[in-house]
Amino acid sequence: MDHSAMNSGLKQTRENSILVINDDNLKKTELAKFLVQEGFSLTFASGKRRVLELINRKRFDLALLSLQHDSGKGAALVQKIRQLYDPLSLPVIVLCNQPANQLSEIIRLGANEVIETPVDIPIALFRIQAQIE
Repeated sequence: MDHSAMNSGLKQTRENSILVINDDNLKKTELAKFLVQEGFSLTFASGKRRVLELINRKRFDLALLSLQHDSGKGAALVQKIRQLYDPLSLPVIVLCNQPANQLSEIIRLGANEVIETPVDIPIALFRIQAQIE
């Protein structure tokens, strides 16, 4: 699918910096490549300690958390991020292929949005932009 005609409309007052958590495979995906083409700066991290270190050192406009192969640690990380930042200061979008009952739990714990996988690129971009604006 050709996404080059899409107009990102990113706000210039933000850095459009996204912290991508728990998925080294996302680096190689069409979504990551497309986000970079759309002007987003991506930082990749895994492990609770590293993630918390990064969000305490740098301002991110959004955290994109992959729960594809998660063992419950992602939910705890969402909770920890919410203890430090409110949903407007650091929106969290979760990428997952979890059952509906787990999706509602992630939202209850503080995720702003859930995007089911496989990811639909235009819909994901719309949701990311909506959270950053």
